[in-house]
Amino acid sequence: MIVLTTFRFMIKASGRGLSMASHAHHELLRIVAKPATDAVAEIALSGEIDLSTTPKLDASVDAAFRPPKPKLVLLDMSGVGFLASAGMASLLRAREQAQGNGVLLRLCALPTPVQRSLALVGLDREFDIHESVEAAKTDWVNTAP
Repeated sequence: MIVLTTFRFMIKASGRGLSMASHAHHELLRIVAKPATDAVAEIALSGEIDLSTTPKLDASVDAAFRPPKPKLVLLDMSGVGFLASAGMASLLRAREQAQGNGVLLRLCALPTPVQRSLALVGLDREFDIHESVEAAKTDWVNTAP
């Protein structure tokens, strides 16, 4: 299992100038990538997906397509509280990467704010979206040739 995290840094002004302090207690994005089993790779996301965190998401998606390549990649977004335009671009990149590798990509368990963000720009029609990881797996098993 691979766990990637991104932390927010805050610049604080004091009488002695500026200092940068890490807020390790405030994780911006947590990514837990489970190794592919039964041709399915799962990547669980929680936190914020924005310009500062998309490189971590991109790296996780890239890793999912390395051999042995899965047939299905599931992005569990149940813990995502914020999805910025940079995050949407990262999801589109993942979709293109999946298509180029002959792999299915499914977004799972989208919270209402994330669903709304995707719908506002019409991206909800560009992805295969499921209510849960289990629903996505079941649908895949039931439609596999």
